[in-house]
Amino acid sequence: MSDIEDKAVKGDVFYYFAYGSNMLDERMLLMNKTAKYFGNGELLGYKLAFYDHSETWHGATASIEESPNTKIYGCIYVVSRKEEGILDQQEKGYHRITVPIRNIKTKEVLYCRSYQLSNPNKKENLPSSAYKFVFTTGAIKHKLPDKYIDYLLDIRDNGELDKINVPLKCLIDVQFP
Repeated sequence: MSDIEDKAVKGDVFYYFAYGSNMLDERMLLMNKTAKYFGNGELLGYKLAFYDHSETWHGATASIEESPNTKIYGCIYVVSRKEEGILDQQEKGYHRITVPIRNIKTKEVLYCRSYQLSNPNKKENLPSSAYKFVFTTGAIKHKLPDKYIDYLLDIRDNGELDKINVPLKCLIDVQFP
């Protein structure tokens, strides 16, 4: 483990920054049973992007890319180190990174693990409506800044609603416009 990655680890737990579907507690807790929501965070110098096509979500999935003078928001979780491998498996196709996240409430900077798409030949694509609903619902439930929620709601999607391979109750009775 590198020195910077060590900064995300605190004893038997680590801080994790979620910016996509894991912002929704229901999604995060499907596989990461020990995860506890810690607060909202801001990542400076990065932008949200959507790439490739996920068979799980039937559209592009989110990644973060370095981008000067931009920022993204997300949720900070505390996760048991016993679940490191589970989270790595869930984020298959992504590589682990450690980034400085500013806690929106306390202004404290925490080093958090996060994940970035690994495909060097990635292509921009549209997320499915269902995937967009999941990450936007997570942002709303955790009360990320209104302006950022509006940004998420304005992201174009591919209209795909069916056959999402993630068993989330929040998707059962959703009616999309």
